[in-house]
Amino acid sequence: MPEASQSFLLRFPFVPDTIPLFSTMVRMIDAEECYASMQISADAPVDYPTLQSVVVRDSAENAVQILSANSNYNFRVGLSSYADSLKVVLTEFPSMRETRVTFSDTLRMGTLPFRLNDDTRRLKVSIASFLGRWHREYSYWMLTGSAVETFESGDFSRFPWDTSALRPWISTQSQAHEGDFSARSAVLSSRQTSRLSIPLFVLDDDTVSFWTRVSSEEGHDRLYFYIDDQLQGYWSGVSMWTKRSFPIEQGLHRLSWRYEKDDTRSENQDCIWIDDIHFPLALWDSLVDEWDTATSAIVTPEPEELYVNIYPNPASGQCHVTLSDVLKDASLTIYDISGRRVAAYRVVPSTLSLQPFRNGIYTLVFVNDNVITTKKLMVRNHSTN
Repeated sequence: MPEASQSFLLRFPFVPDTIPLFSTMVRMIDAEECYASMQISADAPVDYPTLQSVVVRDSAENAVQILSANSNYNFRVGLSSYADSLKVVLTEFPSMRETRVTFSDTLRMGTLPFRLNDDTRRLKVSIASFLGRWHREYSYWMLTGSAVETFESGDFSRFPWDTSALRPWISTQSQAHEGDFSARSAVLSSRQTSRLSIPLFVLDDDTVSFWTRVSSEEGHDRLYFYIDDQLQGYWSGVSMWTKRSFPIEQGLHRLSWRYEKDDTRSENQDCIWIDDIHFPLALWDSLVDEWDTATSAIVTPEPEELYVNIYPNPASGQCHVTLSDVLKDASLTIYDISGRRVAAYRVVPSTLSLQPFRNGIYTLVFVNDNVITTKKLMVRNHSTN
């Protein structure tokens, strides 16, 4: 049976990236069936505007990353190409006051002046760019005051701490490097772990530092400090308050403190304290949209319940995503190897187009009301020969 096929790549103004359209025709030629098939891939506009820069300047035109209450600022957003409109919304917490503006002219940059109120502890920045029927949304957090966790609030509310571990750390007045409060590991039995962690997007290569006080069994029950999955240092025995400092690279990271007990005896006070954590300049990414309530709601399911299948992986052109029931209604955010957000989906697509992505390794972050989990994806779209 004769068979002929040909592929075309056409571009349409308002369709999602790489939507396959199929057409098949059947003709009788000399009493034989002849199939002619055509596959069309429809792409979004090549020059779709993406977020390129975000700069906050004070009244003296100095660029700032940490905000001061009761002060005036100019918030400037730059796009990679021209958009029909740009929407910026600034939400102050805990008051929930909003400052919003929509720039309607064809533009690549918008400036929003605003005044931060004296009761504001953090600011949520929401940005949306529009081109025809297309739009993209971005959001992140900015803090007021210095980027130092002193635990003087008496809880973990100032920064987006993940306190969802089975044996979480607690805020305590039993010890403090300065002030009245510090964070202390949970009371543990043999072979148990107490974990405290926090996600952040570091703006440039920098340093993270903190103070520890250790009172545990020497050489056995240890405090481990990780940046992502890389162990940076560990300590055991008895030591007074000691400062620890570690370099950290630009990009999306998770800092973790883990106190782990083995199956031998307990000695000393059998716990660890940390205090006065000096974070690098960072944006506090809203992987969990409602900071005030979501961190206490996150649970860590058993591994067999937490199922994400991405295939093929490595992938070229597209890949398929399958989720378990525990990830029902999850959203998806994709970051490149530098920690830059490259795509976001309110609903996880079953087929994920990879045409806009460059070759490299990407982190896929799946989030719903109950859980956060991540997967790595290698994209090989283009030949490197």
